[in-house]
Amino acid sequence: SIVAIRRHFHDSTLHILTTAGLKSPVSMARILSKEYYDKMIDYEGYKPFELLKILSNERYDLIIELPQNMVSFWPEVRNIFFFWLAGVGSGWGWQVTTCFSFRQTQERLLSFEQESDRLLSILKKNNIVIPPNASYPININPADQQFIDGLLDKELNEAAGSRKMVALVPGAKRAQNRYPLQRFLLLATWLIERQYTIVVIGGPDDVERGEVLAQINGVFSFAGKLTAVQSAVLLSKCFLTISNDTGPMHLSYAVGTPVLGLFSSRDFQQKWFPPKGNIALRNYEIHCSLCFSETCENNICMQGISLDAVKEAFVELELRNK
Repeated sequence: SIVAIRRHFHDSTLHILTTAGLKSPVSMARILSKEYYDKMIDYEGYKPFELLKILSNERYDLIIELPQNMVSFWPEVRNIFFFWLAGVGSGWGWQVTTCFSFRQTQERLLSFEQESDRLLSILKKNNIVIPPNASYPININPADQQFIDGLLDKELNEAAGSRKMVALVPGAKRAQNRYPLQRFLLLATWLIERQYTIVVIGGPDDVERGEVLAQINGVFSFAGKLTAVQSAVLLSKCFLTISNDTGPMHLSYAVGTPVLGLFSSRDFQQKWFPPKGNIALRNYEIHCSLCFSETCENNICMQGISLDAVKEAFVELELRNK
């Protein structure tokens, strides 16, 4: 969406107002190429009057809102009023799309837009031309490329380095989004038998899972060792990625590496699936789907995705991408 906005308003100054901007190691400022915006304002922790003063001083002509998928009606009304108080002349994009009533009926009868498509549809309705091919301009610099090249030369032995690499992403922020580690172990063994080298990607919370997988000969864990951008570089060198619903899955297709995504049933289907050309597996036969829970005692939706189904999907992607 930001690519489309920048191309449309190519002669304008573009500021991004966000709470995911500067502080986190996976923040937008770290990941998004700087050629697509002029300034990023991270307003996390600001008091309303502090933010109002900042926006008023900027004297914006237009505000484009790209709302979260779960935003409710009154916060959108508040935002409209807030930007009006800040003196912004025009604005559009406010939208409420998620209904939490009769969720399982919706699951049976409706299909849902993938999130990037939903945001692009907002732009399209307001006469912004959408590029025919998706572009994800990650802020990769030569130092990141050189670091990953050196790391692979150092960590992978000669035999492993001559094989195609498959990335495994066994972690996720929410426990209920994690495919069982034992199945990742079996999957890694099966992939090595198919003559692949396995690299494990994840954040600091995934180090232990990476170490368990790395006990298998031919598996190399980089969990907790890379920045988000360095992870993207490593993913770009992989043949395929098998990932839970988490950040590296999105980084993978962003750099052109096909993805097999493993999804829990806590959220509406398709919303966070990777784009067409990739594969998403989700358990649709479960009584507690669309729980939107932040905790889960048994993770039965992920357990319901069989290892055989994952292997079959991998083979399908393998044949497509030979």
